[in-house]
Amino acid sequence: MLDSDSHRFQIADFVPYCQPKLHLPCDFVMCSLEIRVEYWRNIIQRYFVAAQSAIRLEPSGREANERAIQGAVSNTEPLLAELRELVYHSPSALHVPCMILVQIYAAFFPSADLKWLNNAAQMVKTATIYRWRLERRSDVAIPETIVGALTDLDVFYRQDVDVDLQIAETARIRRLCIVDGRDRREVYWNGNLLDIDWTRHKRAWTLFTALVEAAKTSGQGVDTFSELGISLKDARADLSRMLPRKLADWVTIKNQVHRLTLDPLDIGFLRFCTRDVLNEVK
Repeated sequence: MLDSDSHRFQIADFVPYCQPKLHLPCDFVMCSLEIRVEYWRNIIQRYFVAAQSAIRLEPSGREANERAIQGAVSNTEPLLAELRELVYHSPSALHVPCMILVQIYAAFFPSADLKWLNNAAQMVKTATIYRWRLERRSDVAIPETIVGALTDLDVFYRQDVDVDLQIAETARIRRLCIVDGRDRREVYWNGNLLDIDWTRHKRAWTLFTALVEAAKTSGQGVDTFSELGISLKDARADLSRMLPRKLADWVTIKNQVHRLTLDPLDIGFLRFCTRDVLNEVK
Protein backbone atom coordinates (compact mmCIF):
# COMPACT_ATOMS: atom_id res chain seq x y z
CA MET A 1 0.00 0.00 0.00
CA LEU A 2 1.08 3.62 -0.55
CA ASP A 3 0.09 6.64 1.55
CA SER A 4 -0.24 10.21 0.27
CA ASP A 5 3.52 10.75 0.60
CA SER A 6 4.25 7.54 -1.32
CA HIS A 7 5.78 5.83 1.72
CA ARG A 8 5.14 2.12 1.86
CA PHE A 9 3.19 0.81 4.82
CA GLN A 10 1.02 -2.20 5.65
CA ILE A 11 -2.40 -1.72 7.22
CA ALA A 12 -2.88 -4.13 10.12
CA ASP A 13 -6.37 -5.05 8.88
CA PHE A 14 -4.71 -6.76 5.91
CA VAL A 15 -2.25 -8.85 7.95
CA PRO A 16 -3.32 -12.50 8.59
CA TYR A 17 -2.35 -12.39 12.27
CA CYS A 18 -4.53 -9.30 12.81
CA GLN A 19 -7.42 -10.22 10.53
CA PRO A 20 -9.82 -12.84 11.97
CA LYS A 21 -11.12 -13.78 8.51
CA LEU A 22 -7.61 -14.94 7.58
CA HIS A 23 -7.26 -17.18 10.64
CA LEU A 24 -9.06 -19.96 8.76
CA PRO A 25 -7.85 -21.88 5.71
CA CYS A 26 -9.57 -20.36 2.70
CA ASP A 27 -9.18 -18.89 -0.77
CA PHE A 28 -6.78 -16.16 0.41
CA VAL A 29 -6.92 -14.25 -2.86
CA MET A 30 -10.70 -13.84 -2.75
CA CYS A 31 -10.83 -13.36 1.01
CA SER A 32 -8.11 -10.69 0.91
CA LEU A 33 -9.92 -8.92 -1.92
CA GLU A 34 -13.14 -8.87 0.10
CA ILE A 35 -11.29 -7.49 3.14
CA ARG A 36 -9.69 -4.72 1.10
CA VAL A 37 -12.95 -3.79 -0.64
CA GLU A 38 -14.74 -3.62 2.69
CA TYR A 39 -11.92 -1.59 4.27
CA TRP A 40 -11.77 1.07 1.56
CA ARG A 41 -15.54 1.11 1.11
CA ASN A 42 -15.95 2.00 4.79
CA ILE A 43 -13.41 4.84 4.45
CA ILE A 44 -15.13 6.18 1.34
CA GLN A 45 -18.49 5.95 3.09
CA ARG A 46 -17.19 8.01 6.03
CA TYR A 47 -15.84 10.67 3.66
CA PHE A 48 -19.11 10.62 1.75
CA VAL A 49 -21.12 11.26 4.92
CA ALA A 50 -18.73 14.04 5.97
CA ALA A 51 -18.90 15.65 2.52
CA GLN A 52 -22.67 15.36 2.43
CA SER A 53 -22.97 17.02 5.85
CA ALA A 54 -20.72 19.87 4.70
CA ILE A 55 -22.66 20.34 1.44
CA ARG A 56 -25.94 20.68 3.31
CA LEU A 57 -24.52 23.67 5.15
CA GLU A 58 -23.95 25.48 1.86
CA PRO A 59 -26.56 28.15 1.03
CA SER A 60 -26.69 27.37 -2.70
CA GLY A 61 -25.90 24.57 -5.15
CA ARG A 62 -26.59 21.94 -2.54
CA GLU A 63 -28.63 19.57 -4.71
CA ALA A 64 -26.15 19.65 -7.63
CA ASN A 65 -23.24 18.99 -5.29
CA GLU A 66 -25.06 16.10 -3.62
CA ARG A 67 -25.78 14.51 -6.99
CA ALA A 68 -22.13 14.96 -7.93
CA ILE A 69 -20.76 13.15 -4.89
CA GLN A 70 -23.40 10.43 -5.17
CA GLY A 71 -22.35 9.83 -8.76
CA ALA A 72 -18.70 9.74 -7.73
CA VAL A 73 -19.30 6.93 -5.23
CA SER A 74 -20.14 3.78 -7.18
CA ASN A 75 -21.91 0.85 -5.54
CA THR A 76 -19.41 -2.03 -5.47
CA GLU A 77 -21.69 -4.50 -3.65
CA PRO A 78 -23.47 -5.88 -6.78
CA LEU A 79 -20.12 -6.48 -8.47
CA LEU A 80 -18.68 -8.09 -5.34
CA ALA A 81 -21.80 -10.25 -4.94
CA GLU A 82 -21.45 -11.42 -8.55
CA LEU A 83 -17.80 -12.28 -7.98
CA ARG A 84 -18.67 -14.18 -4.75
CA GLU A 85 -21.25 -16.20 -6.66
CA LEU A 86 -18.71 -17.18 -9.31
CA VAL A 87 -15.98 -18.06 -6.81
CA TYR A 88 -17.99 -19.78 -4.09
CA HIS A 89 -21.22 -21.04 -5.61
CA SER A 90 -20.75 -21.83 -9.30
CA PRO A 91 -21.12 -25.53 -10.28
CA SER A 92 -17.37 -25.76 -10.91
CA ALA A 93 -16.33 -23.90 -7.74
CA LEU A 94 -14.58 -26.81 -6.04
CA HIS A 95 -11.19 -25.11 -5.92
CA VAL A 96 -11.93 -23.53 -2.53
CA PRO A 97 -12.36 -26.82 -0.58
CA CYS A 98 -9.33 -28.16 -2.46
CA MET A 99 -7.31 -25.12 -1.31
CA ILE A 100 -8.46 -25.68 2.27
CA LEU A 101 -7.39 -29.33 2.32
CA VAL A 102 -4.03 -28.52 0.72
CA GLN A 103 -3.40 -25.95 3.44
CA ILE A 104 -4.27 -28.49 6.16
CA TYR A 105 -2.04 -31.09 4.48
CA ALA A 106 0.80 -28.55 4.42
CA ALA A 107 0.18 -27.82 8.10
CA PHE A 108 0.81 -31.43 9.08
CA PHE A 109 3.43 -32.25 6.43
CA PRO A 110 5.49 -29.06 5.98
CA SER A 111 8.34 -31.03 4.38
CA ALA A 112 6.14 -32.60 1.70
CA ASP A 113 6.99 -31.96 -1.94
CA LEU A 114 4.59 -29.18 -2.87
CA LYS A 115 6.59 -27.71 -5.73
CA TRP A 116 3.54 -28.10 -7.96
CA LEU A 117 2.18 -25.05 -6.09
CA ASN A 118 4.88 -22.96 -7.81
CA ASN A 119 5.48 -19.68 -5.96
CA ALA A 120 2.93 -20.51 -3.27
CA ALA A 121 5.16 -23.40 -2.16
CA GLN A 122 7.46 -20.83 -0.56
CA MET A 123 4.72 -20.05 1.96
CA VAL A 124 3.64 -23.57 2.95
CA LYS A 125 5.37 -23.47 6.33
CA THR A 126 3.07 -20.68 7.44
CA ALA A 127 0.25 -23.25 7.38
CA THR A 128 1.63 -24.86 10.56
CA ILE A 129 -0.43 -22.31 12.52
CA TYR A 130 -3.51 -24.42 11.65
CA ARG A 131 -1.96 -27.51 13.21
CA TRP A 132 -1.03 -25.53 16.31
CA ARG A 133 -4.62 -24.28 16.69
CA LEU A 134 -6.11 -27.70 15.98
CA GLU A 135 -3.93 -29.55 18.49
CA ARG A 136 -4.62 -26.94 21.16
CA ARG A 137 -8.30 -26.81 20.28
CA SER A 138 -8.07 -23.05 20.36
CA ASP A 139 -10.29 -22.51 17.33
CA VAL A 140 -13.29 -24.79 16.71
CA ALA A 141 -13.93 -23.01 13.41
CA ILE A 142 -10.93 -24.74 11.83
CA PRO A 143 -12.25 -28.33 12.16
CA GLU A 144 -15.66 -27.07 11.06
CA THR A 145 -14.03 -25.59 7.96
CA ILE A 146 -12.27 -28.90 7.24
CA VAL A 147 -15.49 -30.86 7.61
CA GLY A 148 -17.19 -28.46 5.22
CA ALA A 149 -14.41 -28.91 2.65
CA LEU A 150 -14.60 -32.71 2.89
CA THR A 151 -18.36 -32.57 2.50
CA ASP A 152 -18.07 -30.39 -0.59
CA LEU A 153 -15.63 -32.86 -2.15
CA ASP A 154 -17.53 -36.07 -1.37
CA VAL A 155 -18.43 -36.25 -5.06
CA PHE A 156 -14.84 -37.42 -5.57
CA TYR A 157 -14.06 -39.75 -2.68
CA ARG A 158 -17.47 -41.44 -2.48
CA GLN A 159 -17.51 -42.54 -6.09
CA ASP A 160 -16.05 -45.86 -7.18
CA VAL A 161 -12.36 -45.68 -7.97
CA ASP A 162 -11.48 -46.32 -11.60
CA VAL A 163 -9.51 -49.56 -11.50
CA ASP A 164 -7.16 -48.59 -14.30
CA LEU A 165 -6.29 -45.34 -12.52
CA GLN A 166 -5.75 -47.28 -9.29
CA ILE A 167 -3.41 -49.69 -11.06
CA ALA A 168 -1.53 -46.87 -12.77
CA GLU A 169 -1.07 -44.97 -9.49
CA THR A 170 0.10 -48.08 -7.60
CA ALA A 171 2.54 -48.88 -10.41
CA ARG A 172 3.83 -45.32 -10.20
CA ILE A 173 4.53 -45.26 -6.47
CA ARG A 174 5.67 -48.87 -5.95
CA ARG A 175 8.70 -50.51 -7.53
CA LEU A 176 6.73 -53.72 -8.01
CA CYS A 177 3.00 -53.88 -8.68
CA ILE A 178 1.04 -57.00 -9.56
CA VAL A 179 -2.63 -57.30 -10.52
CA ASP A 180 -4.53 -60.55 -10.08
CA GLY A 181 -8.12 -61.47 -10.94
CA ARG A 182 -10.94 -60.76 -13.41
CA ASP A 183 -8.92 -62.44 -16.14
CA ARG A 184 -6.07 -60.00 -15.54
CA ARG A 185 -2.55 -61.02 -14.65
CA GLU A 186 -0.16 -58.12 -14.84
CA VAL A 187 3.22 -57.27 -13.38
CA TYR A 188 4.70 -53.76 -13.36
CA TRP A 189 8.35 -53.23 -12.52
CA ASN A 190 9.63 -49.69 -11.99
CA GLY A 191 6.42 -48.40 -13.57
CA ASN A 192 6.67 -50.52 -16.71
CA LEU A 193 4.31 -53.36 -17.62
CA LEU A 194 6.25 -56.57 -18.22
CA ASP A 195 5.50 -58.11 -21.61
CA ILE A 196 4.73 -61.59 -20.29
CA ASP A 197 1.71 -63.73 -21.14
CA TRP A 198 1.10 -65.16 -17.68
CA THR A 199 -1.78 -67.35 -18.92
CA ARG A 200 0.87 -69.46 -20.67
CA HIS A 201 3.05 -69.64 -17.58
CA LYS A 202 0.58 -70.60 -14.87
CA ARG A 203 3.03 -72.25 -12.50
CA ALA A 204 5.35 -69.25 -12.64
CA TRP A 205 2.38 -66.99 -11.89
CA THR A 206 1.25 -69.21 -9.03
CA LEU A 207 4.69 -69.07 -7.42
CA PHE A 208 5.18 -65.37 -8.03
CA THR A 209 1.81 -64.34 -6.55
CA ALA A 210 2.48 -66.58 -3.53
CA LEU A 211 5.91 -64.97 -3.06
CA VAL A 212 4.47 -61.47 -3.36
CA GLU A 213 1.63 -62.20 -0.93
CA ALA A 214 4.01 -63.78 1.60
CA ALA A 215 6.37 -60.79 1.31
CA LYS A 216 3.47 -58.39 1.93
CA THR A 217 1.79 -60.26 4.77
CA SER A 218 3.98 -62.63 6.77
CA GLY A 219 7.47 -62.64 5.30
CA GLN A 220 7.54 -66.43 5.76
CA GLY A 221 8.25 -67.30 2.16
CA VAL A 222 7.10 -70.36 0.21
CA ASP A 223 8.26 -73.98 0.59
CA THR A 224 7.02 -77.48 -0.20
CA PHE A 225 4.49 -77.28 2.64
CA SER A 226 2.75 -74.35 1.00
CA GLU A 227 0.71 -76.77 -1.13
CA LEU A 228 0.69 -74.67 -4.28
CA GLY A 229 0.24 -77.75 -6.45
CA ILE A 230 3.26 -76.98 -8.61
CA SER A 231 6.93 -77.87 -8.83
CA LEU A 232 8.71 -75.05 -7.03
CA LYS A 233 11.95 -75.90 -8.82
CA ASP A 234 10.37 -75.64 -12.29
CA ALA A 235 8.38 -72.54 -11.38
CA ARG A 236 11.50 -70.84 -10.03
CA ALA A 237 13.37 -71.71 -13.24
CA ASP A 238 10.54 -70.14 -15.27
CA LEU A 239 10.63 -66.96 -13.19
CA SER A 240 14.39 -66.67 -13.47
CA ARG A 241 14.07 -66.89 -17.23
CA MET A 242 11.15 -64.48 -17.66
CA LEU A 243 11.63 -61.75 -15.06
CA PRO A 244 14.02 -58.84 -15.57
CA ARG A 245 17.36 -59.68 -13.98
CA LYS A 246 17.15 -56.96 -11.33
CA LEU A 247 13.73 -58.23 -10.26
CA ALA A 248 14.66 -61.91 -10.42
CA ASP A 249 17.61 -61.25 -8.10
CA TRP A 250 15.14 -60.38 -5.31
CA VAL A 251 13.80 -63.97 -5.42
CA THR A 252 16.04 -66.04 -3.17
CA ILE A 253 16.22 -69.61 -1.86
CA LYS A 254 17.53 -70.45 1.58
CA ASN A 255 16.96 -73.77 3.37
CA GLN A 256 14.50 -74.76 0.63
CA VAL A 257 12.38 -71.65 1.34
CA HIS A 258 11.68 -69.31 -1.57
CA ARG A 259 11.33 -65.64 -0.67
CA LEU A 260 10.81 -62.32 -2.37
CA THR A 261 13.18 -60.14 -0.35
CA LEU A 262 12.00 -56.81 -1.76
CA ASP A 263 10.91 -54.34 0.91
CA PRO A 264 7.12 -54.76 1.44
CA LEU A 265 6.71 -50.99 1.14
CA ASP A 266 8.03 -51.28 -2.42
CA ILE A 267 5.36 -53.83 -3.34
CA GLY A 268 1.79 -53.24 -4.43
CA PHE A 269 -0.42 -56.33 -4.71
CA LEU A 270 -3.85 -55.55 -6.19
CA ARG A 271 -6.46 -58.30 -6.25
CA PHE A 272 -9.98 -58.07 -7.64
CA CYS A 273 -12.52 -58.90 -4.93
CA THR A 274 -15.42 -58.34 -7.35
CA ARG A 275 -15.51 -57.63 -11.04
CA ASP A 276 -14.97 -53.90 -10.66
CA VAL A 277 -13.40 -53.49 -7.21
CA LEU A 278 -9.71 -53.84 -6.43
CA ASN A 279 -8.32 -54.49 -2.96
CA GLU A 280 -4.69 -54.08 -2.03
CA VAL A 281 -3.23 -57.02 -0.15
CA LYS A 282 -1.53 -55.76 2.99
